[in-house]
This record gives sequence, structure tokens and C-alpha cells, in this order.
Amino acid sequence: MNKRLVATLFCVLVALSLAPNLPRASEQEVTDVRLLSDLAYPAVVLIYAEVTGEVDTPDYRITATIAGFGTGFFVNPHGYIVTCGHVVFAFDNNDPMQDSIVRYYLLYKAAVTLVEYFQKQGYQLTKSDVELIFNYVFNYGKITKTNLDVYVILGEAVGADIKAKGIKARVVVKSPFIEKDIAIIKVDLENTPTLLLGDSDEVKVGDEVYAVGYPGVVVFHEMLSEETMLIPSITKGIISAKRKTKFDTPALQTDVSTTHGNSGGPALNRKGRVIGVVNMGSVDPEKRIEVAGFNFLVPSNIVRDFLKENGIANEEGATDKLYRKALALFYAKCYDSAIREFNALLNIFPYHWYAKKLIAEAQRAMAEGEKAESSISVSVPTEEVEYGKDVAVSGKIELVHESPLPVEYDFSGITVRIEYTKPDGERITHTVSVDKNGYFSDTVKADKGGAWSVKVSWDGNKDMEGSSATASFKVSPPPMPPVVVIGVIAVVAVVAVVAFVLVRRRKAPSAVPPPPPPPPRLG
Repeated sequence: MNKRLVATLFCVLVALSLAPNLPRASEQEVTDVRLLSDLAYPAVVLIYAEVTGEVDTPDYRITATIAGFGTGFFVNPHGYIVTCGHVVFAFDNNDPMQDSIVRYYLLYKAAVTLVEYFQKQGYQLTKSDVELIFNYVFNYGKITKTNLDVYVILGEAVGADIKAKGIKARVVVKSPFIEKDIAIIKVDLENTPTLLLGDSDEVKVGDEVYAVGYPGVVVFHEMLSEETMLIPSITKGIISAKRKTKFDTPALQTDVSTTHGNSGGPALNRKGRVIGVVNMGSVDPEKRIEVAGFNFLVPSNIVRDFLKENGIANEEGATDKLYRKALALFYAKCYDSAIREFNALLNIFPYHWYAKKLIAEAQRAMAEGEKAESSISVSVPTEEVEYGKDVAVSGKIELVHESPLPVEYDFSGITVRIEYTKPDGERITHTVSVDKNGYFSDTVKADKGGAWSVKVSWDGNKDMEGSSATASFKVSPPPMPPVVVIGVIAVVAVVAVVAFVLVRRRKAPSAVPPPPPPPPRLG
């Protein structure tokens, strides 16, 4: 059976056996890993390095080329990238011609080239012949010239021709693998996305760590399409120990999964700060094979000092601020506004591949009718309002979201409808503008006594669904008109006078009877 077919069937069977047990994450939830990867991916790059050397032998001049790739990340907005020294072929010397590892592989490649040359000439080489050619090159070959070319690929790229898609970079400074194993390279770009360094002295054993990079087993996996081969990978682990190399360089041991191709990539803490740079794994001393789960990082403080020594600042730029603002809107499902911010970012840094990816995702979500929710709060007087006075009504539209990043939403240009219903059922509607922070205010004259109701609503926009809120307040009864007041006063006065007279009459004494006649005189 065809080996490729067997491999395919094996992968399918493994996938089917695992599928029922895989947990399904909520579509609404933005996990820590999703957030870290979204923040880190734009600043992480694939680095392709190639050394070409001329090997002279007594009889032949052979051009030999060796190549490799690793990972790097931008450390400031001016195109500076940190990677490992060995990614750019600095193993035990900064000069490729003097580096013993580089020399060995150039001679080896020259010997292979010479073998292939004889075979093309029609010679049937035996195993002994091949050994003689290799011995000849290694004993008599001299490397007379070397040239190092470095290319940077920014994130996702379609196709396998890595070199053709790369941006030429220059090596600013490098420290070999046997020393700090750090290199700084530069591309002629501005407003590049960046990652900030954390403090590796604060790292503790057991702390979570996330490695981002381009593992070779994935990049060149025969079962994966070329379309997605250059998407970065993120893996999670912990800090296992703090150690030193035999060259007395501090190292952080970790079980985070990394392999060839991850070298030079950032290792992040939970806050998204770089606490180390992936630089080596472990090999079984007897079997001479790579042992998983025992990998090492160059601590970030070594990188920080190396940058400082070479006058390079670790800082963010305009692209990072725009990207976080757009990403927060994207997480909040304000897709229309997120797309505008992503496009503003692309205007200053058109190579931002991840912004393009998220724009496509946002457009798909909008086509499916996804939007954020909104809420309205409204405030009215709590005490009875005096009849005839202006009543102040205020409130705020708010975005309802679960974004893990702070969302800066501009409500400018939005209006709300405020409908007032008077005690007698009469309705009036005001259209009121909202400020950029979502606040609005209005006034209405309290020209009817009794209970008023207020309804505030808006229809939503491309980002959010509409919403509404209600409230109520009371207005005191209207005062009496002056004529009525005078009439009432007059009536009251007349009533008072009449009452007074009646009371007086009731209290007046009755008439005094005439005195009795004098008694008759006798005698």
C-alpha cells in the first residue's frame, strides 16, 4: 500500500477516535490562549537563513549552500527583530567562515554536490567511491568565501516557497549559541507590531508559559496543505526549573512543546509579556534522539540587556494601539467598527496579515447577522415636579459585551427617540443626539399635572441591536387662574361676612321687659 495513503488513513483514524472526546468551547468565550495568540501572532515572524560558501579543493571549486529556519519577533516599531544566534548560523562564532558547525555543513554539502556531479556525468559510484569523495572534500577542501542571507516572512503566507515570500533582512548583531544565543536582525519597515519583554527574574517554577513559533514538524507536515503551512503555532506549558548552561548563561527549563523551527520564538507569560526566547531542546545521550518536554529558554532579561547594549528600545508603536482597539471591538462583536479600525491599521502597516484575517472573519459574521447587544439607562426626577417647570431627562446607551480587552466605542452620530406620555394620554416625541461616550439629555415642560411616562429607544446600527428603557415622574396640579382666585376670595369674604352677622345675631341679648306696675296704696 502507498505510504502516503497509509499515513492519511492513520491520521483519519486518530482524528475520529479523538473527536467525540474533544470539549466544545463556547463561541462567545475568548479564552486566555485565544487572547494571547491574537495579540502575539502579528509580531511573530518566520526567519529563513541561508549560507552560501565557496569550497576550493585541489581539483574543484564547489559552491555549497546550507539553509535553515526559525522564529523571531519584533521588539519595536522600527523593524527590529529578536531571534536566536544559531538561527542565523552563529553557533560558536559570529563569522560563518570561522564557525565550526557552519564549516562542517558547508563541506558536507560540497561533498554531496560533488557526488551528484559525478553521477550526472554517468559514473556508477560505489559506497567506497562516495566515502573517498567525502574524505577528499573534508581533507582538502578550504572554504574561501561565505555569504549569509536572511529573509523574514510575516505570518501567514500561501505556498511553500518561503524564500520568495520573504523580506530581506540584515543582521545587526548576534551572540553565538555558546554565549547568549541571541541575534538582532532588521527589516526596512516602519510601524511594525511588537511584543514587550517581561521581567524573567520574577518568573517562578510552576508559572504558565506559552510558546509561539513555527515548528518544523508542522510547517513541513505532509498531511497539511500549503495554504496554512505558515500560520504560527502556540503551545502551553509551565516553567519546570531555573538552570545555567555550561557556558554559565542562565536558562529557564520548560515542558512547553517546542522543536526545530521554534528556536528564536517568544515564550509568553499569562499577561502576554515575553519572559524568554526558545533556544534549545534535549537529546537522549544514548539514543541520540530528541526528548520531548525538556526544553530551554533564554531569559528575557538577557535579551533586554542585549538590546540596551546595542541602543535598541523595546517599545510599542501606533500599530499596536490600533490593533488592540480593533481587536477589542472585534471581540465585542462590533464588527463594522472593528473593520474600520483594522483598515486604519493597514494604512500604516499593510503587512499586518492577522488584521486581514480578522477582517474576513468579521465580514462573515456580519453576513450572518451577528451583532452586539446594547442597553439604555434613563434618569428622571424622583420627587414631584412643580407644574410649569422644565423636567430634565438624561441617560446613556451602553455596549453589552464580554470582551477581555477594554472597548473604546464612539457613539457620535447616534440619536435616541424620547417619547413622553402626559397624564391625559397626549404624546410628544423628541429626537436627541448622543455624545461620543453614549450620554444624552433632554428637557420637557411639565404642562400637565399628574403621572407622566417616558420611553427612550434607538433602532441600533451596524454594530449593535437597538434597545429601550422606560421611566415615570409626577407633576403637581396646576395653580388656579387669578380670576378664579379673586372670585374665590370674594365668595369667601361674603361667606365670612354672612357668617359673622349670623353669629352676632345669635349672640345679641333679648328685649328688657317693662317694669311691673307699682303695688296699690292701702290706707
